[in-house]
Formats: sequence, structure tokens, C-alpha cells
Amino acid sequence: MDDSKTNGRQNASRIVALANTIQKSVAELQAVLDSKGLPAPSFAEDASPDPLPFEAQKAQDAVLDATAELHDILLEPTALVLKTISNEYVAFLGFISRYDIPNFVPLGGRVSFTDIAKKTGFEEGIVKRLLRAAICRRIFQEPESGYVAHTKASKAMRSKILLTFLRTGADMGWYTIFKLVDAAEKWPDVQEQDQTAFNLAHDVQGTYFENVAKSAKNAELFASGMATQWELPGYELHHLLDGYDWTGLGKAKVIDVGGFRGRISIALAERFPDLDLLVQDMEMNEADAHAAVPSALKDRVHFMSRDIFTTQPVRADVYYIRQIFHDWSDKYCTKLLRAHTSQLEAGSSVLIHDCILPEVPGSSLPLWKERDMRQRSVDEWHKLVTEADPRFKIRQISQPEGSMLALIEVVFNA
Repeated sequence: MDDSKTNGRQNASRIVALANTIQKSVAELQAVLDSKGLPAPSFAEDASPDPLPFEAQKAQDAVLDATAELHDILLEPTALVLKTISNEYVAFLGFISRYDIPNFVPLGGRVSFTDIAKKTGFEEGIVKRLLRAAICRRIFQEPESGYVAHTKASKAMRSKILLTFLRTGADMGWYTIFKLVDAAEKWPDVQEQDQTAFNLAHDVQGTYFENVAKSAKNAELFASGMATQWELPGYELHHLLDGYDWTGLGKAKVIDVGGFRGRISIALAERFPDLDLLVQDMEMNEADAHAAVPSALKDRVHFMSRDIFTTQPVRADVYYIRQIFHDWSDKYCTKLLRAHTSQLEAGSSVLIHDCILPEVPGSSLPLWKERDMRQRSVDEWHKLVTEADPRFKIRQISQPEGSMLALIEVVFNA
């Protein structure tokens, strides 16, 4: 049998199957919108910024997955390869976020390329090239030649949260990815935080965090970027508050390891009055951090400056660790876990709140580029905790619907 004909028939079946999935799922999605009296999605500036209803999320995911695959399967091989080259994204998102273009373009109105050039100090031709690259991605629109207006995407970028997130990436992170291969060649067995693409791209010694701390501007930008993460889709705090049985702990002490300025501990204290929270992080000004805690919670939310890789000096019922492990190589993650063994006893646990890669190919390149970081699959999480100490066991893993992070409950068989 001619293999090319067989493969052709299989591909024909696949594109028909994808088209059927799209048609079926769009119909399901539209039915949900109709039942709730909601408008259909659009690119318009006045389109709703709210997520689609929960009841439509499975259909939405099915449509997005099928349309993405259908798009790729219909591309010629060369076009499929070149599609992934996206240097221009770094350029136009960096320009848009650094010069706050979304808030310069009026809502419901328009502004000329000439005026944007005057505001930014750029030559008008450069402004056109940068913004038209964004317009091709439906960020802004050009309703009349020479003028820029909002779409729903550019309107969303008026948010300080999203703009700060983009500014942090554009100014401090994204372009370092181009040094990944060089870093891998230079440090093939890397476990250290100062042997990364970030070091090569910026020609600096020391870790990412050490270098950020050297610049007041970068430190503030990093802090602002950290503060935005809890507002991004899939990272909202309600996934944590609703996704774990905090009430079932009763009166309990929870230590927020690497908890930065205590945003999570404050949220937990507000919701669960039986919890006593202690936030630990490196080089923390304890008095300043505690001063920012609402007065009604000051007796239940406290702070401690501590190197999280040293022996844990405080006993607790739960050691909560959010998005710390993906910042570090296995060498340091095992060290972090071992630091808690002296305080763990029957009934206490380490609750890791972090990403889990699917078993199908995924990517942790954005993390690797800066801090020798990585995201892990379920099997890799099991391997990591066992490597730290054979007495560690993962009791359960759960991932709330819509959350980008999973809750990994680790117990210690003392």
C-alpha cells in the first residue's frame, strides 16, 4: 500500500474531525451565551473583558485546541517552522508597555501616529512599524490610515496590572531567551543560579535576584511584577482559598515560605479566622511588612526574615510554598525540602503550590532563561520529593478548574 496515500487519508480524516469539533463546540458555547443573554465574543473595544461563563469553558477550550491544531496542520512545513519566530513581539510589547501607549490612546476615540511619535520621541516611521506589528495581532486597530484606536486587547492593557507585567518581561527578561543555547553549551550540567542565559545576556556575575537587587528601579519593577501575578487569569487567589480544606485544619499554624510581602497570608487570615500565619522570606524588613497588615489581622499575620534554605526554626501544621520550586534547580529544591524535616511530625505537611507540566510536551523555557528554573511533570515531582528524603511522600495532587497551579500536598513519614 502507498504510505503517502494512507497518510493523506488520515490527515483528511483529522481535519474533518477537527472541523466537526469546532462546529459542535461553537454551537455549545453559543447556546450557553444565549441562555444567559450574553453577547458573542468580538475584537471590539467595547467587548466584555470578562471570562466566558464557567459552563462554556470546556467548549471554549475545545474550540481553541482544535482551531490551533487545524491552523498548524494546514500550514506548509516551512510556514509552520517560521510561525514560531516571534522576536517582534518583544519589540512591540516593550514599546507599548514602556511608553504606556494604551493609556495615551483615548477610549472610544483615536490618536495619530504623529502624536504618538511626539509623545515618545520616536521617528514616526518606527512608531508605525511597531504599532502595525501589534495591530496585525489585533492589539489596537487602524480604523483610518494614520490613526490608532483600541481593540478589546489594547483596552485591557490600560490596566496597571497587565502593563506592569509586560513591562517587567520586556525590560528584564524576555530577550535573555536568545542566550539559552549559549548558556547550555557553557554550563551543560548546570545546577547553580549564576550560570544562566540571564548572566550571558547581561554580562553579569551573581544570580538573577542579586542583580535585580542592585538596581532600585529593577527591584521596584520586579516587586510590581510580583504583585500583579495574583490578578492574572489562572493565578487568582480564590483558587487557593477554595481549593484546599483550610477549615478542616481547625486552629492551625501556617508558614508561608518565601511569601514576599504577605499578600497570600493576609488573604488566608481574612477568610479563615482559625489560622495563624507566619511569612518567611529572605532579607525582609519585618517591621515594614507587618505595618502593611490590616489592623484586624495584625495578631495573626507575622513576618520573619529567613534564608529559606537554612534549617526551619519554627514548627507549623502546614508549610505553604507557592511558586518557589520553579525558581530553582533540583539541587536547591531538595535542599529547601530537607530544611523542614526537623520540624515535621505526624499530621503536618508541606503544601506546594506550583505548575505541573502535562506528560505531553510542554515548555519551561521562559523560566530556564533567567534562573536555571524549570517546571515539572507529575513524575518529576514524585522523583524530586523522594530525592530530598525517602520519607517524603506526595499524598495528593489537585488542580482546581481554571487554575494554572496545582496543589501538591507532601507528607513526611517521620
